[in-house]
Amino acid sequence: KDILDVVVIAPYFYPTQDQPDDDVYFNGGYASVNAQITYIDAHKKIANPKGIAIETYEVGQHSTENDLTLQQRRQRSPRMKTLYGYYLSEVSRVHGFGRTVPFYHYHWISQISTSQSGAWGMLEYLGQPRADAPKYDAYLDAYEGIFPPYTRYGTNLRILGTRGAGQTVSLDLPATFNTRSIDIQWTADGVAISGANGWKYTQDGSVVGKKLGVLVTLNGDKGYTTPLSYADPQVVPG
Repeated sequence: KDILDVVVIAPYFYPTQDQPDDDVYFNGGYASVNAQITYIDAHKKIANPKGIAIETYEVGQHSTENDLTLQQRRQRSPRMKTLYGYYLSEVSRVHGFGRTVPFYHYHWISQISTSQSGAWGMLEYLGQPRADAPKYDAYLDAYEGIFPPYTRYGTNLRILGTRGAGQTVSLDLPATFNTRSIDIQWTADGVAISGANGWKYTQDGSVVGKKLGVLVTLNGDKGYTTPLSYADPQVVPG
């Protein structure tokens, strides 16, 4: 401690690269964000008891795909903005980065390429419109304290209770963040059940022989919304 005050780290997150499925790519990014939260925590547990602070010198997404077409599409996708928002919210919420702890984003400005750092920065060129730069857009939102609503990646909705006519089931929703309001819609075989918009639903004869489901929309600031869903594998018995 006499000679060391701060340790700086680079908690980049890593989407699953070089394959055609965008869901796999972005889901890998969310899983990596969660892993980076654990990585930061491990450093803090070692350093903080010794009076040493943990800060960052570079952060961002570490995407270096070999396929330029994939690289460009994903870097410019609205899904990248949402993923970035999740990352920026989690490091702020859990570890105070960008709020009480200095937080330095890698800000390379260049065209998206397949080179080592060709997609790490927030802008492709100076003056790029915010609407065309999803990472930059998410970062400016975060600077204003605005993040997308979400439940942590890896947590899931559930339906609790006994299936059957006359029985009441309830929605089990994991902890939500950055959420102003929640919309709920119960379904039967994927079709909305009229008037079933609460945390609980009492089943009637119309759902016998069908599978229940629930659609949830998390509503946040600045028009951010996040859809969630659960499809019950059980058929409602008669």
